[in-house]
Amino acid sequence: MFAVPFSQIAAVLEHTPAAAKKLAGRARHKVQGTPVVPAAELARHRQVVAAFLAAARAGDLAAILAVPAPDASPSKTTRSPHTR
Repeated sequence: MFAVPFSQIAAVLEHTPAAAKKLAGRARHKVQGTPVVPAAELARHRQVVAAFLAAARAGDLAAILAVPAPDASPSKTTRSPHTR
């Protein structure tokens, strides 16, 4: 856009040239009004956040754990170190 190489932009941002390209692409989409997340996916994100907040406010641990993926179950390898 401004004829500045991504390697120079990356140096200023203290990122790699690939990361600078990605940031530039995202900025371009924002400026052009193109949504970064499709509307359907954004609606799903909002549903997940609303469900999580409702469960957290109600103190419903089972509902909180069901929010990310209703069919997911905790595994032994992901147990909290605080769990006995």
